[in-house]
Amino acid sequence: MSADRAALQALAVRTKAPLRYFELVKFKSADHNVTCFLAVGKHALYLVRRSLGGLYPNDQSGAIFFAFIRSMDEDAEDSTQLKLLLSESGARAWMGDTLTVWSKNRHALAQQIQVAWNTDYIFRFGQVRHLHLTSPPPSETSKGFMASLVQFFQGEKDSTAQPFQGCKEVLHSAYRFFIPESYMSQDHAGHFLHQNRLLELEIAVHQPVSLADLEASHHNHIRWAGLEYKRSISLSLKDVMITKSSSYQKRLNLSKDICAWTGWEITLISEDRVMAIILLRRQFVPPLADTAQDFSIRVECQRWAVDEGKVEEQNLLEEARLIADSTMPSGPNVLQQIYPDFLQAKLDTLVLPESAWAWTEKTLKMRPSCKKQACIFVNSILKVLHEEHQLPSSELLDELVALADGEELPLVISPLEAAQQAKQLIELKEEGSVEAMNAWMARV
Repeated sequence: MSADRAALQALAVRTKAPLRYFELVKFKSADHNVTCFLAVGKHALYLVRRSLGGLYPNDQSGAIFFAFIRSMDEDAEDSTQLKLLLSESGARAWMGDTLTVWSKNRHALAQQIQVAWNTDYIFRFGQVRHLHLTSPPPSETSKGFMASLVQFFQGEKDSTAQPFQGCKEVLHSAYRFFIPESYMSQDHAGHFLHQNRLLELEIAVHQPVSLADLEASHHNHIRWAGLEYKRSISLSLKDVMITKSSSYQKRLNLSKDICAWTGWEITLISEDRVMAIILLRRQFVPPLADTAQDFSIRVECQRWAVDEGKVEEQNLLEEARLIADSTMPSGPNVLQQIYPDFLQAKLDTLVLPESAWAWTEKTLKMRPSCKKQACIFVNSILKVLHEEHQLPSSELLDELVALADGEELPLVISPLEAAQQAKQLIELKEEGSVEAMNAWMARV
């Protein structure tokens, strides 16, 4: 799933129409079965070949117009399957009344299609109408029986983490949380009340934000989000005293998530409230590793309950930690699908922050394709500075060798020769592409 602007512009070259969202899916119709990109436009869905070589099956028939879709159905037994039910004209165009899509982020894709369809209907008819999205919930017995049969015959084990003893699972904004069974939901929006009526729990899942926007707003570390949270929550309280404000390390990875998690914990006491807050940030979210998503978990109670010994302040923090440690994406399959072609392009054009480079190299073993040539170029400059006695320390040369993963950097006569070698590499790789050379010259 992605709404990355640069990636959408690249896909729009093939669709010849503006796009708002795309995802890698498996698509099946009466006579087609292919893995491709499904892009959501203003008036149609577009099937783009995975190689970005054009639309599938061809440029003339690779669009599914919203006028052809009459409803959608989320399969109850398969959490990745989405069915597009077609109208009579759509059935004639696609040789069948149903198109099936398998997506690891099915619900988000369905919501994007639903919003785009509603907007297109208003554009075409000047009337408001909503695309019907059905999701029939199966009974728990039927669901468990079918899942057990599939796992038995396929020899698979259920890898979905189960709630801790004395806890229950809560699904909120496509994420799972394990909270104590003593909490009862108040509004199905992340607010819970303890059965003793003394403790309150609030879970908030914020919208994903691009890493570039976090860098621009100086909120690239979770501590700055914690500082902002303390300021905002203190405005409505009197006589606030911060008793703890420090980094927090998420201790469990129950879904084998490849993303990086950071945290910050806060405890405070005011005139009438006692709170324990944990902020979490999930960074380098697939598929492009260019976004981050924040979470806040707050457990609070009245000040008099702590003063009279009915609630211990440390218990608030322990419950918040328990819930924070259990935070994970929902569904049996964690959304860890990476689009390597798009991610490699971002690495090569240096649009990702330094933290993302380090993460992709360590986790995905991906790096800018010209990293070695860049090290050779920098090494040639450092050599010149060293010979002119303008280099304050020779340790920079050793750090550069470490940056090149210990590889021996060849000596070059001058930085110009190093640049010429990089240019020849691009000419060889791109087979003399005029566009590639013009882009290279523009950057140099």
